[in-house]
Amino acid sequence: MSDDFWSAEWPNLNSISISLEPLCGGLSPVEVGILYRLVWFCASKCVHTAYSESGGTMGFPDDEERILRIAGCTASEWSDARGAVISHFRLSGGVWRLRDESVVRLTKAAGRAAISLATQSAVHQRDGRMCVYCGCIEGPFHIDHLWPVSKGGSNDPSNLVVSCASCNLSKGGKSLREWMEGKK
Repeated sequence: MSDDFWSAEWPNLNSISISLEPLCGGLSPVEVGILYRLVWFCASKCVHTAYSESGGTMGFPDDEERILRIAGCTASEWSDARGAVISHFRLSGGVWRLRDESVVRLTKAAGRAAISLATQSAVHQRDGRMCVYCGCIEGPFHIDHLWPVSKGGSNDPSNLVVSCASCNLSKGGKSLREWMEGKK
């Protein structure tokens, strides 16, 4: 398995979003917990397949001992919950696979979207040819994200400013507050 599976590279285990709402009707809290852990395991296998040379399998084995470990439950809890939980999976080739894979999503696109020329133009018109951070009027100028993309910031003009290269590169992936506090 590649080291990227656990690193900050995308996709990683932090890229998984699970929404069990469509599956949870009528399940007890224990059953929901078991279902969630099994779905999370399947989702983590999905991320793993992005790095696995063999392709991996999105599912879990039909082996009660392993299911108990994956689900984090006792044999008694599994016995009570099995029927309700397993109905959301199908057995294929000795592996339980999710029936509805739409409950698992990767939460961000594989690449970072470029800032459109129209948006760049609007930001330059609003801010002029001057760094909003230091007032420098000599370029080169960059477009900087006030709230970094790495922290969920968007390419919306309200999150973008004109910045000199020096300020933009020193700010990097920090929020404006983090960067300003680091300059003190």
